Amino acid sequence: MLGPALLLSLAASTAEAAPIYVGGFGHLTQGFLVGDPTGMATELEAGDGGSPQNALLLGGGAHVIIPGSVVLGGHAYGLETLGGDGTGGSSQGSGGGGGFDVGWAPINDGRRLIYPLVGLNFSGVDVLVQNHSEARTVGNYAMVPNDRATFTGSSVALDFGINITQLFWGDERGGTMLGAQAGYWLPITSGDWSTKGGATVSGVDGSTNGLYFRINVGGGGGMTKREARR
Repeated sequence: MLGPALLLSLAASTAEAAPIYVGGFGHLTQGFLVGDPTGMATELEAGDGGSPQNALLLGGGAHVIIPGSVVLGGHAYGLETLGGDGTGGSSQGSGGGGGFDVGWAPINDGRRLIYPLVGLNFSGVDVLVQNHSEARTVGNYAMVPNDRATFTGSSVALDFGINITQLFWGDERGGTMLGAQAGYWLPITSGDWSTKGGATVSGVDGSTNGLYFRINVGGGGGMTKREARR
């Protein structure tokens, strides 16, 4: 019985509270990515080389609410991979990026926003590859035993996600914000890859992709339609 009662309570509070008509929020963010953070998994795993499957995301962002419960957002982040050891070699990546998104909030009760979103994410990454005892190739780049090289690439991905933002403390117009966002980066294009020495590397067509989850902490608020028109 607790589940239906909770849903009824949420529906009642949403119906009673005036939605935010215009407003904005700023936040710091910490999260992680599960998938292919370097965009080079296929090439790195050939010959039993290691490829990171996870990465930490640290950054910040903001989003604004415009009339009609439309939410416009932007973010920037740094990326650091985790793991990446294999029998034939190891790798680690670091980089960053940013993007923007647009959503519509069907749940907007003045203190709470829940909305799906779609946007674009831009990323760039440096990947340090350490070869072990046997020769192998990364794309068309030949690596001798115990060789190491750093590869650089960039990519663009579609961002599909859902955001939950809740205001705490403060007054009726704003306060401290705690939120969460989860989604998927679906790659759509990749730039040319190269080594740190400037040599172009062909045969690598990877893009940063995977499932992400972020916790957002910040503050903000907004005004109801009546307050905005005073």
